[in-house]
Amino acid sequence: MYSYLKKRGYLGNLKEKLNSGVCKIAYMGSSVTVQKEGYRVFLHQWFQEYFKQPHQEINASIGGVGGMTGVFTMDEDVIPYQPDLCFIEYMVSDRIDRYTPEHQIGQVIEGIVRKLKKINCQIVFIYRYIEAKHIDSRFIKAYYIHENIADAYQISSINICYYIQELIDSQKVDPKELFSDRTHTQPEGGKIIARAISDAVLKTLETDRKTVECNNHLISPIYKDNYENTQIIYINENLISDKENYQVEGCTSRIKNTVGEFKNHQYFSIDSSNQVQFTLKGELLGIMVIVGKDSGFIELTTPDEKYEYLLWDQWCHYNRFTTIVTNQYYSDFTEIILRVTDKEVDYSKCRRKIENPETIIKKLNIVGLMVRDYELAQPQLEASELVSSFKDQKTMQNIDFKSFANIQKTADEYKNSQNWNRAIEYYQKIILSGIEKPGIYLKIAQCLQAKNLNNEAIAMYQRALQLKPQTSSGIYKSLGDCFVANQQINQAISCYYKIMEEEKNISAGFYVNLGNILLEQNRLDEALRIYDFAVKKNENLGEEFYLKLKYIQEKNSQLEAAKITYKKWLEKYYLVNHKYKLVYCPIPKNACTFFKTLMVELSDECTDFKNSSYDIHKYIRATQSKIKLTSFSYIENQNYLKLVILRNPFERLVSAYLNKFVRINKKTPIVQKVIDDVYNNFDLKREKDSSITFSQFIDYLSRTEDYDLNEHWRPQHTFLGTNLVEFDLVFQLENLDSALEKLETQLGIKIDNKKTKNRTKYVLINSDDHFYDKYPQELQAYSGLPKAAKFYTPELENLVRVRYARDIEIYENKFNVKLGRY
Repeated sequence: MYSYLKKRGYLGNLKEKLNSGVCKIAYMGSSVTVQKEGYRVFLHQWFQEYFKQPHQEINASIGGVGGMTGVFTMDEDVIPYQPDLCFIEYMVSDRIDRYTPEHQIGQVIEGIVRKLKKINCQIVFIYRYIEAKHIDSRFIKAYYIHENIADAYQISSINICYYIQELIDSQKVDPKELFSDRTHTQPEGGKIIARAISDAVLKTLETDRKTVECNNHLISPIYKDNYENTQIIYINENLISDKENYQVEGCTSRIKNTVGEFKNHQYFSIDSSNQVQFTLKGELLGIMVIVGKDSGFIELTTPDEKYEYLLWDQWCHYNRFTTIVTNQYYSDFTEIILRVTDKEVDYSKCRRKIENPETIIKKLNIVGLMVRDYELAQPQLEASELVSSFKDQKTMQNIDFKSFANIQKTADEYKNSQNWNRAIEYYQKIILSGIEKPGIYLKIAQCLQAKNLNNEAIAMYQRALQLKPQTSSGIYKSLGDCFVANQQINQAISCYYKIMEEEKNISAGFYVNLGNILLEQNRLDEALRIYDFAVKKNENLGEEFYLKLKYIQEKNSQLEAAKITYKKWLEKYYLVNHKYKLVYCPIPKNACTFFKTLMVELSDECTDFKNSSYDIHKYIRATQSKIKLTSFSYIENQNYLKLVILRNPFERLVSAYLNKFVRINKKTPIVQKVIDDVYNNFDLKREKDSSITFSQFIDYLSRTEDYDLNEHWRPQHTFLGTNLVEFDLVFQLENLDSALEKLETQLGIKIDNKKTKNRTKYVLINSDDHFYDKYPQELQAYSGLPKAAKFYTPELENLVRVRYARDIEIYENKFNVKLGRY
């Protein structure tokens, strides 16, 4: 059964980690690993369910590339997240020369392995399926290169190609049902492959064989020129010949990792009238580009040679990140020019029809250069170099330096009118005169930052700091923001720490923002320290802050401190009616508006509320309402009844989606945050009025931490004061009328209006239509909204069962029901 598995070692102490805490699992590979319903998705789901832990996914796969791309991109997409386990799926892709040249497969794969070994990450090789008729000598060579590296570094390998072929030969499966083409899977194929890999992983974990430590300092490289040390040179304005004729844009791709970030590839876009020009000594291994409708042929020219590469392919109906392998070595400094040509391409081969191809202007959309062992004669400029470049300009001799005040006034006017290029030109004239003031560099930096030229802006901010102004905290703030935009998070954090050193009167908001950045970087100890500063500045911080603080404290095993923080949150969130000695836990989408209103109307504030212009939620937030709990003592007081309403978790999510995304056309900030996250995550084209489907909504919930979810879809158990609150009255929303009767009896009152304000009106729809993948405007076209069951597929239900497992358990146990299959 396990003949397709070659065990080498037993993955270190990974079994213990998988069972006892949250592990980070990375997936490096090409299009088969990218697939939304491919093996990666089902395999990671298995890790979470089998080990009963919310193991975190790092999706570092990119379609249409091989190991050559992976060895470069992993420095940003994998290594910073310190994964515990990494699956590598490049072997089949690397049989294609344009992805990784044949003679470099070993150097590339060993480079990937050695980078991962440096951070003590366990590794598994996956050899994906390909039809037997396509297994050629190149395939066999790639296979044996991988296996030789696996033997040397004690890496287990899983040969899915062999596994699937056995199933096909024995007629246990029909390849047409498993694969959409020669290698990409249907969902069922993805599930079968995921099961095969999971079985192999268990077999590897269960072996008694002692692990062999394979750190780099213990093993000599197989290939002395392996790609362990590579670097990306990102394109900047200094490498563009015509600095007035380009655009800086971004293309976001999905990198699903431990902090929920998304990779934004900033690129410089030029047409055939412009070019990228630089002088290099060393290896130019490839070029990172964005390809799409405007792609075509590009030329790489040196004084001696010219190469042509076609960027256009059949998938160019949408923009995506990819690489072109150039594999050129220059022993001496060589001037290199990259440009796009106007040469026509065959648009008819595109998988989707391209409208009016004759109007498309060809572009080179370039992200960066893939280099090794290099020297660059025109690097990204440091502050001092950028200043020198100003003084080398030919226009210097024609400048009239007599009227600096007028020059600065003109520069400021250009800056205020957002004519950034002209403003920079006039500010430079002042510097060329020999007057170097930090304020001038600061203004140049602001203009550059507005143009998204963050590298150059950083250099200017650094020059301003070199001139040592009396107060530099403002510059550090701008510099830090620039680093954040440039995804240089560690440098940004250093800048913010500098502000803390220099500035005495720092706001709580600054500390909260810095703490949030540290939390996103999983630097929990530092985040906790910064959050403590925020609390000392202002204890009246928002509920989201206290939930994040509680999360960090729990992660750091500071359980007593987390309990105190949770009490503070409960004091801010719960409501109390002293007249009837009733404490209420509001849970949005659980008749929350109704019960909040009831709590006020049963109090002495009834008249004030009815005379105000506020709705109930704003009234409680904006006024000095006495129904705010404020003291945890009322929860501990046995004379006060504690009330909460629970709801079927599946129903609650549908209600939240319909209420916030479908019934309300205006996109509130909480809704826009989810929409932006989904579109960035899947690199989607904005459509359907830029909203999302229920399926996309559930995907967002499944990969977002509790503390980062809005209260309308945050799990119900997070509101219940775990082990701190014992509820006397726990009612079921689905039996609200009965619940209200019991409440009337308990309090000795009469509730006149028993209708909830925001109850969703469902209608019985017998149609076989699928509603989970319909956009809000499509749902609005129906005469009524379908019931919750119509929105779920088995896959979506399973996502909710995993993500909201605690809510489901509480609901089923409390009301003695079993939530049925949808």
